[in-house]
Amino acid sequence: MKNKKGFTVIELGISFCIVSTIAIMLFQLVISIKDLYLAGNIKTTLLNKQGIITKRIHDDLEAYDLVSVNSCGISCLEFTYNKKNEAIEAKKSKLLIDPFNTTITYDDYSILLSEGSSIGNIVVDYDKVVGEEVINTNNRVLQIKIPIYNSLVEGDYGLNVVIEYDDAKVVVDNEISISEVYLTLNDINIEIKDLYDATVLQGTYAKIFYHNIDNGNNLFTSRSDFMENSSVNKFSALFALDLFEGKYNASNKNSFEFLLYYPTSTVGGANNYNHWIQSNNFTKENVSGYEPIDILWNAAGEWNGLDYINNDCGFSDGLANASSSCYFTIGAKKAISNNLVFLGSTSTDIYQSQDVALWVRIDDYINKYSLSKIIH
Repeated sequence: MKNKKGFTVIELGISFCIVSTIAIMLFQLVISIKDLYLAGNIKTTLLNKQGIITKRIHDDLEAYDLVSVNSCGISCLEFTYNKKNEAIEAKKSKLLIDPFNTTITYDDYSILLSEGSSIGNIVVDYDKVVGEEVINTNNRVLQIKIPIYNSLVEGDYGLNVVIEYDDAKVVVDNEISISEVYLTLNDINIEIKDLYDATVLQGTYAKIFYHNIDNGNNLFTSRSDFMENSSVNKFSALFALDLFEGKYNASNKNSFEFLLYYPTSTVGGANNYNHWIQSNNFTKENVSGYEPIDILWNAAGEWNGLDYINNDCGFSDGLANASSSCYFTIGAKKAISNNLVFLGSTSTDIYQSQDVALWVRIDDYINKYSLSKIIH
């Protein structure tokens, strides 16, 4: 007699559920182990890189006599050393922070932070040490804190350099005038200046874009040209625009504050600008979160900030619904009567300029990434 025993549909279903549950648990276990491995690897890498920079600074402090620490830019400090016990200069070493490329450089050594890493709010402080805390003849402490975070791990893996020194022998001065400094990103020097309303400081701005059309002979030809260009008359540092996002709008949320300026307008004078806030990066998407501040060229109320475009006129403008006329174009691909054009109070109130400059407010950037104290 044949054995006709077998699995029922219910038994097969239960077996499938059990096997599936075990497979899912094993899969989750593998993922968890992988995440732990990656987190551990990231922590080790960040700690190693932090340790190398810190050790190089302390090795110099042991090998030489520190003479001075001075500002060499917004995110730059220069250390000057003499030979040990001699008044002979031995070397100069710069500590340089590049938040765009997420690199930290000291002297001739640079570290590139791991993917997903970012630099936090930098703190530079030099406080006087008093009473029993005085060590030998040292009466001050210079502290440089450069936080480093990574999206995959918790905690700060940054630099914390503490230097004890005698202020009778070592000069520490991290102050620098706004008129003496450029913002340097990707080896491009970006002009910065303060904007005043009468005598009241409104903010610090970087000239992130400038274009002199040269009677139609100097035009943008590609998006890469529009995003990054170090030439004098076709200048762009728009590749770094995201770095300058700050808490500038009425709701204290992330936004950009811009000043669009026409230096050689046929109108003449110094008031050829629009000043406003918008919440988006116009090199990537259309305008949102527009808030006017001081709008002198309004085009019958149609101006509402800079929009992303890519048409025959250029790569961005402030009047997308009239873009065929190339009003307020940024990154112009063609000239109108050998000029850049923008509108006054009506759609027929047309003005011309050989050049245009775009400034972006950078106060929050300075507060976050500065190794120097900016003097306004």
